[in-house]
Amino acid sequence: MSTRTEAGPGALPKAPTGISGLDEVTRGGLPRGRPTLVCGPAGCGKTLLAMEFLVRGITEFGEPGVFIAFEESAEDLAANVASLGFDLRQFEADGLLVLDHVNVVAGEMEEAGEWDLDGLFLRLGAAIDAVGAKRVVIDTIETLFGAFSNTAVLRSELRRMIVWLKEGGVTAVITGERGDGTFTRYGIEEYVSDCVIVLDHRVTEQTSTRRLRILKYRAKSLGGGRAEMFDAALGRQAKQRASAQKTLDSALDERRIVIHFQPLVDLSSGRIAGFEALARIAEPDGSILPPADFIPVAEDSGLVVPLGGQVLALACEEARGWQPPGIADRRLTVAVNLSPRQFGPGDLTEVVQRTLASAPAWLRAACTWSSPRRRSWTCTPTSCASSSGSGISAWRWASTTSAPATPRSRTSAGSR
Repeated sequence: MSTRTEAGPGALPKAPTGISGLDEVTRGGLPRGRPTLVCGPAGCGKTLLAMEFLVRGITEFGEPGVFIAFEESAEDLAANVASLGFDLRQFEADGLLVLDHVNVVAGEMEEAGEWDLDGLFLRLGAAIDAVGAKRVVIDTIETLFGAFSNTAVLRSELRRMIVWLKEGGVTAVITGERGDGTFTRYGIEEYVSDCVIVLDHRVTEQTSTRRLRILKYRAKSLGGGRAEMFDAALGRQAKQRASAQKTLDSALDERRIVIHFQPLVDLSSGRIAGFEALARIAEPDGSILPPADFIPVAEDSGLVVPLGGQVLALACEEARGWQPPGIADRRLTVAVNLSPRQFGPGDLTEVVQRTLASAPAWLRAACTWSSPRRRSWTCTPTSCASSSGSGISAWRWASTTSAPATPRSRTSAGSR
């Protein structure tokens, strides 16, 4: 998803998060070069939102990041988000991310005399310098209050840390636990005047609903002297998207993805040159769910990665029987559409080659969404070769032989 950062007289510079829906609600992203507080009860998704903010910054906006965790270890964090396609260890190896677990245990610490958080500042500063970080996450800040009894000193140090982050020009996300009658347990929102995001998770009549509220920000971006009210239409849209994502998730688990094939015709000969594989969902009642009902949700949620893997495997398996043995001059290709998200963490080349090894076929794939990563490529059972228009020159494909020429083709209107 591409997001335009607002600009104009007196406009607050913004850092797009890349998180679907959040950039629309905030009208461009979080305050650039300033801290944002994300608070809510346990299990509402604070850590996940903060982590996606970092990952999207790396993959979509070229901004390295630092994640300071006071609760979960670096190993646990990497394992927890791996299922979302986030390869944190690879980002670390590429010098784009620092994961640092600061172990703060009250029983292992003893307060004596005057103290401050200069050690934490030095540790955080070294991590920022190591990767040239533009984004920082501190998760969860309340842990410090459980380790120190002198909360007055700690509050003063946290206020100093907010100022220090601003002076450093990094866009920071600080997470905090919801308090009793306050946004955070220890009133951290008092120090963060730029943006406060409140998350909550409710279950009503067996329906799980996650909600997000923006405080101290959206009304300000629209001009002073006004209040922003909840839009019921946004709530309905959120429920519809949640329902569509649940449908897609269950379809992937139950292997209910089916392929419809659309013919591709060689204009020079009039012959069928191959078929385009179009994904559909077979509902339990026998109906077929069209792509418009689930592809946008798949893109936004990241489920397009496992969806693309299933489509690729199903299409190649079907195409195995298209090529008659011994007839080398009639190669029927199967065309599969790719999403830019499939060009993220992970080795797409390895996935393609593994699929072709189990189901040999002549495969034509193209990235058809509007993206700077636009690229088309052709694969045989033994090789992969790419052809790039305005694509990313750093993308590398293993190539041992030349790929066959792609026939000029036409197709009737259709979608992924």
